[in-house]
Amino acid sequence: MTKRVAIRKTPTPEQEAHIAAAIAEEKLFAEETKAQCREVLAELRAMRSTVDTLRAERERQGLSLAEVESRTGMTRSAISKLENHHVKNPTLLTLLRYASALGMQFQVNVTKADR
Repeated sequence: MTKRVAIRKTPTPEQEAHIAAAIAEEKLFAEETKAQCREVLAELRAMRSTVDTLRAERERQGLSLAEVESRTGMTRSAISKLENHHVKNPTLLTLLRYASALGMQFQVNVTKADR
């Protein structure tokens, strides 16, 4: 039976510097990824809030999905999916049509991103 002996080699200063640089790069990448995820989540929450506002207005007005269907040309199924957040990325045109059917205006603000 052969014995295994673990040999540990001490890294050279160059290797240590390389390892430290790799760790720093990985931490930076992780922070950038987290920041991007936070931005996407904020956009998703804003979209959901917009759709929730439209649904609440439809309900406040006592409109059925069938009535909104006739006003927008969208199917009841499509409206229901939108209201229940099954549409992950509704188009601006879809939101405009829905808002218009409720007598609402849709405003979009465009600003320069800090990147």
